[in-house]
Amino acid sequence: MSEPVEFVGPVEFVDAAQEEWVAEVVIPDQPTSITARSEIITVALRLGVMMLEAGFDTRAAVNAMTGCARALGMADLSVTAVGRTMMASHVSERGVPIMMTRAAATIDSFDLHRMGRLHQVLAEMLREDVDVKHASDLMDQLERESSPWPWWIVVLGGMVLAASITLQTGGSLVAAALASGCLLLVNRFGALLDRIGLPKAFSVSGQAALAVLLGVLLNVCGIATISASAAIIATGLVLLLPIPQIVQAAQDAINTYYVTAAARLTAVLVLVSMTTLGGTLALSQVGGVNATGAAFATRPGPLGLWLVIVACMVGALGNAVFMRGGPRLLLPAAGAGALTGIVNVVLQRHASLDPTLAVGIAALVLGVVSGLSSGYLRIPSTELCIVGIAGALLPGLDVYWIIVSEVFKFSGAGEAFLRALVAVLVIGPSVVLGMWLVGRIRSNGKE
Repeated sequence: MSEPVEFVGPVEFVDAAQEEWVAEVVIPDQPTSITARSEIITVALRLGVMMLEAGFDTRAAVNAMTGCARALGMADLSVTAVGRTMMASHVSERGVPIMMTRAAATIDSFDLHRMGRLHQVLAEMLREDVDVKHASDLMDQLERESSPWPWWIVVLGGMVLAASITLQTGGSLVAAALASGCLLLVNRFGALLDRIGLPKAFSVSGQAALAVLLGVLLNVCGIATISASAAIIATGLVLLLPIPQIVQAAQDAINTYYVTAAARLTAVLVLVSMTTLGGTLALSQVGGVNATGAAFATRPGPLGLWLVIVACMVGALGNAVFMRGGPRLLLPAAGAGALTGIVNVVLQRHASLDPTLAVGIAALVLGVVSGLSSGYLRIPSTELCIVGIAGALLPGLDVYWIIVSEVFKFSGAGEAFLRALVAVLVIGPSVVLGMWLVGRIRSNGKE
């Protein structure tokens, strides 16, 4: 076997400049038998499918497969990705072809802990003198690992995130606490629906309806004011938005994996539509309730800059736990949330930029910083982007105004819905552009 490859400085394989690192992997002797080649392709396919199921974009999975195969002795593995199906083929020096196919169970799930561990496993495969058995054992070990947090800690992270979003929307501390409690009920309701096998689209719709009904019930019982109820409902609906899928769809589209991007985008449209449907149906049943409180349902005032920073940091931390990110992700998540929140607020308040444009620029900055720091932190940049987005860029205020306008028949609901939709859609391409710029800079620096 060949000697391990020496690298200068930290390198992020599954992010920018992936191809350059793949080219540096030393190739052992080429396998000739069909059995040996089949074993290598099986390991590579297994790695690629696990990466898709964890939440990596398609290019990262494809490059990981080719890099893994190269390290195991197969220099020219050809990989094709179609939706959630990965196809790998190889032609030996004697012209004997072999092709294998494997499909991911889903490309819509996200497990930040699994993403980080796959990143570590891949680095070990490429940096050490491993054989097929060792590589397979590494993945066996990874599959046996449990989540770093028990379920109640994961839900607690979601409750912290809900409180953070409510505060950023302009809600009070009481509203933030109530939003956390509602998140607990909505999350457990969703887990129950998943357990009985209800398709995710219907589950999301049911959760959206429950979030609305809980917010209304709090107002009817006199526990929450009109504004607090609207903020609580807005938080519940915003947390159902498929932000990670939007980011991954943008990555696949920009990297020309159009079929997979279309599959992800279809899932996004279905989830957004069903969330809107569930929320709208529930709101339609309570329209006009407590109409005398309409005068108090004004647009909330903004938080102070330092409070925004703290709320964004806490929200990103909560989201890191909510998406099962490991302990090593917590501090970087707080930094990503704080940075994104600062950029967004400064652009809106001091540069007087349109909120949608400010969100796009903040997402771009987040993508650049995540791409630059991921190698040093040994954390995939996608992880940093997802926690930063959830902590600072979700359109809670626009969704709040949609709720108020719908209940009290104010004008402007359509405009607020459009702003919220555009803000959500602009996040993915902006983040991906930032990561692409980092890759381009690194590529030019190596020439």
